[in-house]
Amino acid sequence: VTAKGNVSGLDFVYPGIELKNRIINLRKAGVNLVVLLTLYDKNKISNNEWTAIVNAKPDVCVMQDFHIDAPVVEKKDGIIIKTISGYNQTKEIDILNLEIKRNPMKILAYSGKRIPINNNKFKQDPVVKASIDESSRSIEISRQKVIGYFAKDYQKSYIKECPVGDLITDAMLNSFGGDIAIQNSGGIQSGIKKGRMTLGDLFAILPFDNQVVKMNLSGQYILELFTAAASLKRGVLQVSGCSYRFKNRGDDDYELEDVFINKKPLIATMSYSVVTNSFLAEGGDDFISFRHGRNIRFGRQQRDTVQAYIEKLNASGPITLNTHNRIIRDSENGDQKK
Repeated sequence: VTAKGNVSGLDFVYPGIELKNRIINLRKAGVNLVVLLTLYDKNKISNNEWTAIVNAKPDVCVMQDFHIDAPVVEKKDGIIIKTISGYNQTKEIDILNLEIKRNPMKILAYSGKRIPINNNKFKQDPVVKASIDESSRSIEISRQKVIGYFAKDYQKSYIKECPVGDLITDAMLNSFGGDIAIQNSGGIQSGIKKGRMTLGDLFAILPFDNQVVKMNLSGQYILELFTAAASLKRGVLQVSGCSYRFKNRGDDDYELEDVFINKKPLIATMSYSVVTNSFLAEGGDDFISFRHGRNIRFGRQQRDTVQAYIEKLNASGPITLNTHNRIIRDSENGDQKK
């Protein structure tokens, strides 16, 4: 899932005649082994989608799985299926072994495994390392630029208000104006460490190339957004300029209790100026009510906005962050989880 601008000019279609013709042309060109790489979840691919792949007749189909242990390699409808981990990118590597006979090509045997990546077990290739170092030297110089200093460690959170979320939303609201700012918790990928923060650290916190977006959104759609956040299925929405209270008793047992904007109760029929990121603006993470935004305006890259805000705060010395009771989860006995 990405911003529309990142895939401009590309068409996305379900597997069908295009896939079949592509594989036919590869065979005609002398290709002996066709491996189809997909992002399908092996357990969620539809019958129609799988039938289209079967009709195209690749030799191997690679899918994703979301299991702790790797499923065994299997052969289905004449196609060998190997899965890779949808969770452990860069931490594990999936290997597919094929025993192949040529003229005519035939797969005699297949097996696979998933192994953890431990760099200590591998000796660096000096030629490759030198090439990478040369290519990345200017990038590394930029990554080491210090943009601010922080007084303490601050953790991110997916299910409650966090200082990092407050910092990001405050930065967007401060730079772009508006009534409220909203950031998805899933878009915050790292916490803040005590001491200096470099541009590379900021990239670790906000690795996605989102822009700041400003739109007008009715109070009713804002209520829908915070109700979706109360489900915790995509994490809470970190906010600035507003606060909300909710209960969550389980996966399908939750409710939004109240929302305040600028310390005043939200009015469903009123239009509000909302600042967010371009991922959410397009309905990302299933927060689809953003798609009803009007008078949409695009601003700077979100990272640039946060960097400028950090540099501004740092002018007064090391930055101290706090939470501000913007997100409150009530339990059944009245206790609050902030």
